[in-house]
Amino acid sequence: MEPEMAAFLRRVGWSLTIGFVWLAINATAAIKGDNAFIGDHITLGNILFYLWFIISIVILVLVYKKNVDRKRYGAVMLAAVVCNDEPTAFYFFKE
Repeated sequence: MEPEMAAFLRRVGWSLTIGFVWLAINATAAIKGDNAFIGDHITLGNILFYLWFIISIVILVLVYKKNVDRKRYGAVMLAAVVCNDEPTAFYFFKE
């Protein structure tokens, strides 16, 4: 396999792994810890969970941005095509 292709597949694999681990951690903390749902009043667990969620998603986006080879691929944007108020397809395009 070519070195460029191997590096690309390694970046894709790490991106998927990091995303799934992030999702698993947050889903477990939210549902099992009962922190995502606000009951009668806001608890310290709710505040800590949502604070962690915001900080961790910012870090995740920064890791993803670092992982993109901008010299080769450019900045990639994701746009949804909307027909009759429903997203029907996703297209990738360069800025």
